[in-house]
Amino acid sequence: MTVGNISFLLAQFFGFLSGLFYFISGLQKSHKLIMYFQAIDTLFMILATALLHGKAGVIILCVVFIRNLLSYAGKADKKSLYLLMLISAAITILTVDLSKLINWIPIITNLIYTYGVYFSDTAKTKKFMILDVIGWSIYDFHIKSYFLVFIDMLTMIFTFLSLKKHKRI
Repeated sequence: MTVGNISFLLAQFFGFLSGLFYFISGLQKSHKLIMYFQAIDTLFMILATALLHGKAGVIILCVVFIRNLLSYAGKADKKSLYLLMLISAAITILTVDLSKLINWIPIITNLIYTYGVYFSDTAKTKKFMILDVIGWSIYDFHIKSYFLVFIDMLTMIFTFLSLKKHKRI
């Protein structure tokens, strides 16, 4: 087995752990616990994305991790969230080849998720989550994080069903 194969398998394993913790976060009843489990999810997603050479994703995910920790600690406010979005976009723009459309997806999904989750009501938040997951599905497929694509699809389906159940579509 080559180093490339081992890296690929490790990336899929970390993707599985990421998806597991993301799923667990969705079962939580408090914002604090949701952010706790999403912080863990993000760490595993950073590892998976780094192993698959997703530079744009790793940059954004590092900032997402900080955002989740601030939110968990109750320190996330509009000013800090806007600053984190600006920093992550600037670093990505300065260090990633943005002539490739795929590298714009992590920036866009970060903006969508941050705006939707922190500045909207629950129904709108879930709609923004679906848009966010669609973007990450495309990116995850491109970098070959297949387990995350599967989890992304399940997340979209269950979020959509949740909206439909509450007639919020």
